Amino acid sequence: MDLFLDIEPNLAALSALFGDKFEVVIVEQWDPQDFALDRHVVQRCSNDSEFPVGLGFAHACEDPERWLLEGARSLSLQLNCRCLYTGAPGTQGNPFHCVLFDNGVAWLADDRDSRLSGDGEGPVRLLRRLPDLDAALD
Repeated sequence: MDLFLDIEPNLAALSALFGDKFEVVIVEQWDPQDFALDRHVVQRCSNDSEFPVGLGFAHACEDPERWLLEGARSLSLQLNCRCLYTGAPGTQGNPFHCVLFDNGVAWLADDRDSRLSGDGEGPVRLLRRLPDLDAALD
């Protein structure tokens, strides 16, 4: 999964955020047809954590990491929720570091020992604000 949310988004919200150039389709399982260049496909899964909805994207773009960061921030702002991006730029390869957007504000977070990572029962921990990332996405 690429992004995790603390709320359940609907197709209309996802289409409003990501559907400006492509059709948005929500699926439960991937299908080879999902990787067409004319659509964003969102795979939805659920888990037993504080971020119960996982979204995986099949899409064509030049810079997928930036696209996902911008998408996570937009979801956080538009849906008034917390959105976690599990790929974290600049974390020296720590597999437990991720970027959490809380109402559009970027935080470096650690999901070690959390239900989301499956390694514990605790919450995802905020480590520090990421003002440089906020500025880069403005």
